[in-house]
Amino acid sequence: MSQFSRWPEQDFRDAIDIIVEARRRFTEGQLPKAKLELVERAYGFRATADGVLSSPQLRDSVNFQEVIRYDWVHTMLADGVLTNAAWRMIDALEQRGLASQNDIHHFLREKWVMPAHRRNQGRALWRIFDGQSATHNKNAETIKCAASELLTLYSLLRHFARCRAPRDERVAENLRCFELACNAVDILLLAKRGSIPMVEAGRRLRVALSDHTALSIRLHGADSVKPKTHWAFDIADQLEASTFVFDAFVIERLHLRIRAIADNVKTPGAGFERAVLSGVVNAHSRTASTSLAGAGLVGATAGMPGAPGAWLSDHVESSTGVKAAIGDVVSRGAYMGTVVACCMEDGDLFVVVDVFSKDVDLSQNAAVWSAAGVRQVWNATEISECVCWQIAATGQLTALWM
Repeated sequence: MSQFSRWPEQDFRDAIDIIVEARRRFTEGQLPKAKLELVERAYGFRATADGVLSSPQLRDSVNFQEVIRYDWVHTMLADGVLTNAAWRMIDALEQRGLASQNDIHHFLREKWVMPAHRRNQGRALWRIFDGQSATHNKNAETIKCAASELLTLYSLLRHFARCRAPRDERVAENLRCFELACNAVDILLLAKRGSIPMVEAGRRLRVALSDHTALSIRLHGADSVKPKTHWAFDIADQLEASTFVFDAFVIERLHLRIRAIADNVKTPGAGFERAVLSGVVNAHSRTASTSLAGAGLVGATAGMPGAPGAWLSDHVESSTGVKAAIGDVVSRGAYMGTVVACCMEDGDLFVVVDVFSKDVDLSQNAAVWSAAGVRQVWNATEISECVCWQIAATGQLTALWM
């Protein structure tokens, strides 16, 4: 957006110093907590005296605004652009008596099935809108959930808005605003998976964000613009200048791996970091020696009867990062299929599927399918996972995808 501008570096440093001073006064009992939080919200940072942004040594050699990288996960999903758009859509439906959080709660309690690698988390999404949680959402004027939960939830909310909520012109723009935020996350996920070039992803993301921000301001006023609104545009710039998507999900998984090692290290003092680093290197070495660069059959394997050199497993991960397991619904082109086996032959990965053919489109990202009575073998690099699906008593499949 043309009205956004970057602070001069000295103004940025002054803002950090103001936040640090406010935190000092709060610690000494001279400033109420509400005032400290107001200062942090106004500037969009939670700087500390011993933090990176406050370091005099780093300030002498680093222009923070030139080197900083914004993370799309926290910008879009953690009280971010998508979170706020989703809540405003839900609030608009509630205010006009068209749908409530309770309606969404019951919608999510339907028999939606998630891919195996997200199933434990996905089956509890309805709790985000149950009685007590709905009250917390209302009081906070946002959706109180983890970023990883929202990543699964947003496609379901989009399906609810398109196919379950009543059509009403009074909320049409609210739904459109939410759709644009969903489109932005779609683009980021496509770039993350290598489905579109990074430069194209950056351009498309900027267009979606521009349309979303302009509509949000028209609907909710200039106060709807938060620091994360602008950070999202910085992410579009980063995509155009990068070869991969900077992803906090990956970084935080690495944090957990390191913490698992660090919790067992008892070496005191300076030897602690050396011991932890040695453990991490050894763990990575073991992983590298037992995997195929992140792609292959996962878990126990067995030979395929009558096919020397072919192996079977319950799970597979392709070189494109797609994970599939027996029972998952995956797509390839114009077809859906339920995975009945995962296999590898001569280094190539495949899934055996029972194929479904499309009956009717429900929306751009949802359709109803019927069993085609055909079993096929699909190359694992050509498949995409579904967000979630339902199978009716008639055997028809309702599938949602990104």
